[in-house]
Amino acid sequence: MKLRIYQIDLNLDGKNVAFRSYGEILSQYGGRIPAELYRKAYEGTVEAENLEDVFYIFNMDHPREFRARSLSMSDVVEVIENNCSTFHICDTFGFKEVPFDVSHVKQN
Repeated sequence: MKLRIYQIDLNLDGKNVAFRSYGEILSQYGGRIPAELYRKAYEGTVEAENLEDVFYIFNMDHPREFRARSLSMSDVVEVIENNCSTFHICDTFGFKEVPFDVSHVKQN
């Protein structure tokens, strides 16, 4: 599975929404995910069939090149298939597909 992982930059998180649920983030940011708080933490391909596999990999069996914190609530996973992307936020239980504007993500 080809993917990118975006995590909130803790230095930009003035409202303390990192590691919070999707609902809490929406309530703090007027019903949107604040992409301007995020940085790309990973880009690559992993042996995963679904997002639960991705969660396991990025918590228990990190790829060698992964240098960020473990996948947690508030992180966004971009799944890239057939030149199309879908975005999924890690929520309290599982993942929820969400709109996410990568053009606002902070560059590393």
